[in-house]
Amino acid sequence: MLHLVHQLARAQARRLRLLATWLLVLALGVSGHARADAVHSLQLSSWSMQRGAPADIWAIAQGADGFLWLGTGTGLYRFDGVSFDPVVPSRNRAFASSNITALKMLADGTLWIGFYNGGAAALKGGVVRRFGPDEGFPAGMVQAFATRDDGSLWAATSGGLARFDGQRWKVVGREMGYPTHRASWILAGRDGALWVTSGSQLLVLPRGDRQFRDTGIAVGRAAVLAQAPDGTLWLSDTLHGTRALPGLDAAHACTVDQASLPAIGFAAAKRLLFDRHGQLWGTDAHEGGVYRVRAPAQIAGGRPLQPADIARRYRQGDGLTSDIAIPLFEDREGNVWAGTNLGLNSFRPSNVVSMEGVGLTPVAHYALSISSAGTVWLGYGGVLYRIEQGEPVAMLRGLPDPGAMVATPNGDLWLRVGRDSYKNRQFRF
Repeated sequence: MLHLVHQLARAQARRLRLLATWLLVLALGVSGHARADAVHSLQLSSWSMQRGAPADIWAIAQGADGFLWLGTGTGLYRFDGVSFDPVVPSRNRAFASSNITALKMLADGTLWIGFYNGGAAALKGGVVRRFGPDEGFPAGMVQAFATRDDGSLWAATSGGLARFDGQRWKVVGREMGYPTHRASWILAGRDGALWVTSGSQLLVLPRGDRQFRDTGIAVGRAAVLAQAPDGTLWLSDTLHGTRALPGLDAAHACTVDQASLPAIGFAAAKRLLFDRHGQLWGTDAHEGGVYRVRAPAQIAGGRPLQPADIARRYRQGDGLTSDIAIPLFEDREGNVWAGTNLGLNSFRPSNVVSMEGVGLTPVAHYALSISSAGTVWLGYGGVLYRIEQGEPVAMLRGLPDPGAMVATPNGDLWLRVGRDSYKNRQFRF
């Protein structure tokens, strides 16, 4: 008998903990600078310029200490989660420009910085090394850096593709089969291949080779790339929007003829990112804001993204600091960051979210109960709700506000209704 009492007590304690959680979820909600994605448990937090964030965030990186580095139109900043601290080297080591468009943190702690007006800098231990035309760095806006598994460092700029030899940069040209003086984006694949969009072509440098190969895939001028966890490459441009390139690797051609795809710019992205859960994120070049595709592996057959593929969009009205968003970055804790022209935003997993569709107030009369099977019941505003997959489903309407509610093990639901009445009502569903 004592063992049974202990079991019942533990079960009741579990239900009370669940009930307390649901009370917090429903009653408190999320307000101010943080909003929740109720279905997917993501918390959107924002740091606007009024909260000290810099404007025009172009690039994001993370140091070994966990701090974020932000490349902006007004210089380099370090963010500790609370304050944004400008990084200003000494005068004789100053950056060539304050307009930063690319960042890359290396394993040894060196932060590579690329500038809008061209040129690069390497920052390590407070010491800055500058690289311009005299050091072999190409002219033009720096789009991105990439490091291959052999440790080599590459840069994509509007003035060409370049490789760092440890001391100097060297522009890559026809001697390596690279046919143009532009590189829009660069990606180091997990198989060691280097992928480059040139403004018109997608090219690849296989591991161990010294000659780029044309994949035969035409791309738009500002095409960007990302690689899914299963190794599939994804491409986004204004020619055919955002799509997977099935079958494509350094040795095999894409199995989908790109010329047969519809001319569509939907979901064309300024940046693409796959998070650790396999979700695809993009900063939308046309509609603005950030979008998320929950299960891109299920639509990786090569067709462009369609509106129904987008699980969620985040715009200024949803708490994003601005609809003009560019960089995306996933930190070591699994938080996804997005920079805009008006501040910084993060999307982090949340165990407690605000449920939409009910709208409780602090003075509301409501009742909650959790059945032994884990079903959550809510009575509020004359409506009896059952929570199904995180969403409230109205089961009965026209009820007085309940004073109490209890779900019995046999499936009955008992309510005490009316402010002055203690009449019990029984329901079975």
